[in-house]
Amino acid sequence: MKAMTSGISCEGMSPEWVAREGKKGDTIIRAGMSETMGEVETALGLYAVAAAEEEELAEYCEGIGLHEKAYYHWLGAANCWGRAGNLHRGIQIGEKMLTLDILTPHKRKQVETMIERLRDERREWYALSQ
Repeated sequence: MKAMTSGISCEGMSPEWVAREGKKGDTIIRAGMSETMGEVETALGLYAVAAAEEEELAEYCEGIGLHEKAYYHWLGAANCWGRAGNLHRGIQIGEKMLTLDILTPHKRKQVETMIERLRDERREWYALSQ
């Protein structure tokens, strides 16, 4: 397998990891559907499952030299943790991403914007809990 339709290389990924990537995508879709149907607890749980899988995929991709693909999995992990309600973990991943050597100015801005959004959500949560 040479490349995905998005143009990001997946060369060198084992079939098992490609399948895990597809399963993770399905989990995110199920989480969104659950959220839309008002099944909040189910959605939160599914987002957490997807977030953990995104982290594993990111680490795997980094390990085989697919740094751009890893970047998008880290981004997905941070966003899924945020959707799951673990804003702190999402922010941690975002801060780790800022240390990546492959960040273009556009990607750096993308990560900084995501971190700020997660921090805003955390501040809102804190204000509501008082």
